Amino acid sequence: MANNNNSQAAEKAALEEMQKKLAEAEAKAKAAEEAAAEAAARAEEAEKKNAEAEAQLQALQTPTVEPKADKVKFRIPVVKNGPKEDVQVFLNGRQFIIQRGVEVEVPRGVAEILANREKMLEVIDAFDKKHAQ
Repeated sequence: MANNNNSQAAEKAALEEMQKKLAEAEAKAKAAEEAAAEAAARAEEAEKKNAEAEAQLQALQTPTVEPKADKVKFRIPVVKNGPKEDVQVFLNGRQFIIQRGVEVEVPRGVAEILANREKMLEVIDAFDKKHAQ
C-alpha cells in the first residue's frame, strides 16, 4: 500500500507540475496576445501618421494655380536709350520674366513688385539728377 500511496503522490505531484506549466504557458500566451494587439495598434497609428505626412508632402509638391481673377495686365514700357533686356521678378519662389513693351497677364503680386520697382527707379533717377550737379 505504501507503494500505491507513493505512486499516487508522484502522479499528483506530476499533475500539479503540469497544471503549473499549463498556467504559465497560458499566461505567456495571453501576454503575447496583448503584445501583438499593442503592436497592431502602434502599426495602425504609424500608418495614419505616414498617410498624413504623405498628404502634406503631396500638398507641398502640388503646384498652386492662381485663379484667373487674381491676375492683372501689366506692361513695362520701352524707354529710348533705356535698358532693353527682359525684367525678372521673383514671387514666392517662382520666377517671372517680363518682356518690355508687351502687355502681359501676371499675378497681382508681380504687378505690385513691378509698380514699386518703377517708383523706386524714378526716385533713384531723381536722386542721381539732384546730386549730379
